[in-house]
Amino acid sequence: MSRRISSLWTTLTPYLIVLLYAPVIALLVIMCDVSSILWWVMASWLAIGNIIALALCPIPKVIDIDDCSITVTGSLTRKSVTLPFSDIAEIRASWFTPPVVIIFNIDTPFGRKISFIPRMRLFHPYTGHPDVQELKELIASAKVDSIA
Repeated sequence: MSRRISSLWTTLTPYLIVLLYAPVIALLVIMCDVSSILWWVMASWLAIGNIIALALCPIPKVIDIDDCSITVTGSLTRKSVTLPFSDIAEIRASWFTPPVVIIFNIDTPFGRKISFIPRMRLFHPYTGHPDVQELKELIASAKVDSIA
């Protein structure tokens, strides 16, 4: 039975990056005179910042797991691929930042590295997120099974 380990924020993140700039631009338009050089500098800075943020920020993927495989779905494209746990090389998770990076041994339609935001859970900072720990255990057992 498949279950989702990525949060709702995974789907909303690409849209939130753009929406964060909208109130600032609206305030800028309301507060400043369009003929002012300051208005044009700030509007250009915000537009360029938005483009850079969208280009450089990895767009998180939706992750579902079951007993023997991981399903990765694009949050914007809804393209999906199912891979065995043995194709995962490494998982990088930080204690304090939400994105988790999964590195694959093979090329996938999303590349070798994908990121996702795990569901919000209360956890001890020294042990890490419970879903990430479970995923690491499933990967370790899949690698042991593939060797045997």
